[in-house]
Amino acid sequence: MLNPENLDEAAHWGGKIADLRDKYLPGKEVWLGETGNAQFGGEPGVSDVYISGLWWLDQLGLLAKTGHSVVVRQTLAGMTYGMIEEKTLFPKPDYWNSLLWRRLMGRAVFDVRKDGDNADRLRIYAHATPGDKKGVTVLAINLDHERPAEVSLSDFKGRPFSLYRINGTMIVGKEVQLNGQVLKVVNDQTLPRIEGSLQLASDNLKITINPLSYTFAVFH
Repeated sequence: MLNPENLDEAAHWGGKIADLRDKYLPGKEVWLGETGNAQFGGEPGVSDVYISGLWWLDQLGLLAKTGHSVVVRQTLAGMTYGMIEEKTLFPKPDYWNSLLWRRLMGRAVFDVRKDGDNADRLRIYAHATPGDKKGVTVLAINLDHERPAEVSLSDFKGRPFSLYRINGTMIVGKEVQLNGQVLKVVNDQTLPRIEGSLQLASDNLKITINPLSYTFAVFH
C-alpha cells in the first residue's frame, strides 16, 4: 500500500480527469465521489488502523495538486474503511487525520521542491493555512519503515511555527498520538483540544520525521 509508485496512481488518474475537465468543462470543479484504500468494505487491520493515515493524507495531497476541490471518503460509519465506529461512534485513526487536514490545510496549493537521498519515500505538500492570510502549512509524510527523514525548510527561516507530530503506538493499532498524547474524545462525547507545539523562529529550520510517521508544520 505504501509503495510510492502505487500511491502515485491517484495523481495519474486525477490528472487525467482534470485534463478531461479542462477540455470539455473548463472552470468546473472536480470531485472524487468516493474512495478507500481497499475495495469491498476495506481491509480489517489495514483500513481501520494508524497505517492507513499515511495513504489517506498522501492521496488528499496528490489530488489537491491535480485541482480536485472535494474528496469524499467511503464511508463515514460502517464497514472497515469507515472513519468512526458504527456502534460507539468513537473516531478511528483516519477521522483524526481528516480533522487535522481540514483545520490545517487550506485550498491554495503550493509547489514543493524535494531532493536528496531516499527522497521518493518522503511525501511533502504545502497549502495555505485556513484563517491565516500569510500562513503556510507543510505536511511531510515519511513512508520509510526504518529511516528517519530530515526536512530542510529554509524558505521559512525567521518565522515561528507550530508542529503537529503524528505517530501511532503501533502501526497496526487504533491509537493516534499528537505530540505524544493519544487523541480521544473527552467524556465519550467531546473532541479534545487539538493544538500544535509552538516553535521559535530559526535561521536553520530542519524537522526530523520518524519512520512511518507524518508531521504538519504551520508557519504563522
